Amino acid sequence: MELKNKVVVITGFSSGIGKTTAIRFAKEGARIVVNYHINEKGADETKQEIEKLGAECLVVKADVSKSEEISKLFDEVVKRYKTVDILINNAAIPNDKVPFLETPDELIYELVNTDLIGPMLCSKKAIEIMRANGGGKILNTSSIRGWEHGGRSVVYASSKGGLNSFSRTLAKMIAPLNI
Repeated sequence: MELKNKVVVITGFSSGIGKTTAIRFAKEGARIVVNYHINEKGADETKQEIEKLGAECLVVKADVSKSEEISKLFDEVVKRYKTVDILINNAAIPNDKVPFLETPDELIYELVNTDLIGPMLCSKKAIEIMRANGGGKILNTSSIRGWEHGGRSVVYASSKGGLNSFSRTLAKMIAPLNI
């Protein structure tokens, strides 16, 4: 796929895989929409690196575990670019520090909402936009922990396992839509 001027939305981009992905797509000439929730400094640093490459970059703060913030994210993208060509669901909260039996219920909800429900809701919004514009691509960042033993983080592994299943099932459903 030619990436020049394609609009790429990346959730959770301010560090790690998301940051590296954003920079790589920028090198290919894509217009990058980067989302962060907490790490504003990382978001600003990544934006500066992208702009040094001569690529456009829109930064949007939104918590992808919350439906209303996901709507805000995509509203800003459509307002600026009119479309979404590629969505990369990358935002996640790994929980390797707290064993499952000691994990507070609130953290379980936050992890599942960010790592599984967030990609589902972001995909739903992106599909609406992509359908109206002839198609697109959706990529979900998962983990080996979603396929096999997940270490101490039962919730993280379960969310990533769910994301793997969601990705396969969604792909079959939306392929006829050129997505």
